[in-house]
Amino acid sequence: MLINEILLIEDLKNFLLDNSNYEKKEINKLENLLYYYANISKKFNENIVYREIEECVEGKFFSLNKSLFKVKNKYAALNQFTNQKIFNRHPWIIRSAVSRLKVFKRQKMNKNLNNKHLIDSLNDNGLIIIPNFLSKKLFDNVVHEIINIPFSLNKDDALTIKYSNRLFKLINYFPSRFQFSASVLNDIAEIITKLGFNNSFLDCQKLIFLSSFWQKINIIYGSDDIQKDAHMDTFFPSLKFWYFPFDVSINKSFMYAQGSHKLSINRMKIEIEKIREMVNINRADLLSKRVSLLNPKGSSSFQSALQGSLRFNNEDLKNIKCKLAPVPVNKNSLIIADVSGIHSRGYGAKSKEDPLRIGIHGNTRNLKVF
Repeated sequence: MLINEILLIEDLKNFLLDNSNYEKKEINKLENLLYYYANISKKFNENIVYREIEECVEGKFFSLNKSLFKVKNKYAALNQFTNQKIFNRHPWIIRSAVSRLKVFKRQKMNKNLNNKHLIDSLNDNGLIIIPNFLSKKLFDNVVHEIINIPFSLNKDDALTIKYSNRLFKLINYFPSRFQFSASVLNDIAEIITKLGFNNSFLDCQKLIFLSSFWQKINIIYGSDDIQKDAHMDTFFPSLKFWYFPFDVSINKSFMYAQGSHKLSINRMKIEIEKIREMVNINRADLLSKRVSLLNPKGSSSFQSALQGSLRFNNEDLKNIKCKLAPVPVNKNSLIIADVSGIHSRGYGAKSKEDPLRIGIHGNTRNLKVF
């Protein structure tokens, strides 16, 4: 077994012993199921384990009509919030642990030693930085292709790199809008497929093609930007990437707390307290105050937090022994990050600095993580 798998299962066991309403024999059963799950290879046997875990979590409330592991979105299911007995069994923490074990299982199946440094970087830090990502010829062609394009300001208005209609989606075919930019997406898919977050190259490629766009944003110091709040995107492992054709300075850079993607026992405790606070909150005045590193008492982008993007402050980061830091890069660099880890947008450019940041942005958020 991987050391990461052992640490994850042991931390989960200790968390449940101290923070849940499980009996000790139930926790031991969950522990055994997770060790078994980490080592089996057949899908049929995986499904059996899912059902047994569900029975442990839900007890007499167990129903064949629902599934803890048929994830349709990044939110915690409503019934898990309203039923206090299930709430105290922390089903979202269980799901989070199992989703990480699934990634480790896929990684073990990838025997290519050439990928080991990428997988190690992602597992240890939650972050991969690849300088000089494109060949000089492709890099020059990409810059020439985009130089006069009025990029999208955000993904809602995006001129996507690839497009598709319903029929094309069914056959996994994506006509190109930008020839060379589309080649960048293929290169990114080749890298990300090796990391164990998707079932196949075609699955990874499809997610990347559907989500990617040329992003043009002004990152300004002092602006009221929700993305500057330190946050996680999902409870399960999920990758986002940024390809930057131009230099990115510290003030405009992506920020990441390396190691914060790990579901340590301290992170489990922090998450459950944040979820408990959200369930109990009823003060309207808090809804207008964002949580930030300097404002831990606010309730931040409350709607976003309810949707799974929990917010974190300096004390939280200190408790999990992580620090949010900028990731500046030179031109022609690729950043890949596990955004179940804590991250944010940079503080922003000062008054005399150019605030514009341009890059290809996308994700491989895979809701079928189980």
